Amino acid sequence: MEKHKLLLLISIVSTFIVIILVGILILINSNLIIANVTIGGINVSFKDKLSAYQIISARIPKNIKLLYKSDVLFEGDKNEIGLIYDPIKSVLDAEKINRSINKFAYAKNITIPVVISESSIDEKILNRPNGYISAQNARLEIIDGTISEIAEVDGMEFDYYKLANDITNNPFIGQYQLVLANSEAEVKIVDLKSTKPEVEKILQTNISLTQNDRLKETLNARKVGDLIGFEKQDNKINAIIDNEKIDKYMSLLNNKLSIKAKPIIRYNNGEIVDNGEDGNELNIDK
Repeated sequence: MEKHKLLLLISIVSTFIVIILVGILILINSNLIIANVTIGGINVSFKDKLSAYQIISARIPKNIKLLYKSDVLFEGDKNEIGLIYDPIKSVLDAEKINRSINKFAYAKNITIPVVISESSIDEKILNRPNGYISAQNARLEIIDGTISEIAEVDGMEFDYYKLANDITNNPFIGQYQLVLANSEAEVKIVDLKSTKPEVEKILQTNISLTQNDRLKETLNARKVGDLIGFEKQDNKINAIIDNEKIDKYMSLLNNKLSIKAKPIIRYNNGEIVDNGEDGNELNIDK
C-alpha cells in the first residue's frame, strides 16, 4: 500500500514537472515577453509586443519641462526640442531577452532609447542662467587682406549628455533639471598653426577677370580674403575657397558687368523699328 502511494506521488510530481517544463518551453517559443522583464521600470511580463508597446507608449509624456534650479527654461511639446523616444526597439529587445530555461527567472530592465537635439533645445531656451558662456573656437580673421589670430574661449554650457542619461533612466516623469558643465572649444589656436601659411599662400594669388579680352576685375588680397573659408578634416583645419562666397561674389559681379539684351521693336504691321541689341553676361560656371 505504501509502495503504491509512493509510486502515485512520484507520478503526480513527475506529471506536474513535465507540465511546468512544457509550459516554459511553450512560453519561450511564443511571442510573449517572459517573466521579470520591465521597460523603463514598467512590468511587461507575459505581454505580447503590441500590448507592451501600447502600455509603454501611453506612459511617454507629450510635454516636457526643462528647469535650471527653480527656473523653467522650457515647457512644451517634446517635438519642439527634437526629443525622440524609441519604444519599438525597447519592446523588440524585451521580447528577445531571456528566451532560455536557465535564464527564465532572471530579472531584466530594458531602457528606452532617446535622441535629443542640442541645437533645437538651444533655439528654444532664450533665458540663459548666470554663468552660461558658449565656448568659442579659435579662428583666423581676414580683414582687408590681413590675417588676425583669435584665440579660443572655453565656456560653461548645458550638459546634454547628462540630460540624455536622465531621460533614459527616468523616461516617464517629463521634468528634468539642466546643469552647467565645463565646455572646451573644439578648435584651439594651436590647431591653426599650419592653417595660417595656407591662408597666406592663397592671399598671394593674383586673379584677373577678363571679358572679350578686356580686363574687367582684379581680385587683390582683400577680395581674395573675402572668399576664403575653413573646414575641419581629420582634426586639421584647412583653408579653402568657399563656394558659397564665390557664388555670392560672382552674382554681384554679374549684376555689375552684364549688359541686358535690348528686344527688337516692331510696328503692328510687323515692320522693324529697332533691331535691338544682344546682351552680354558672365560665364559664372567657368
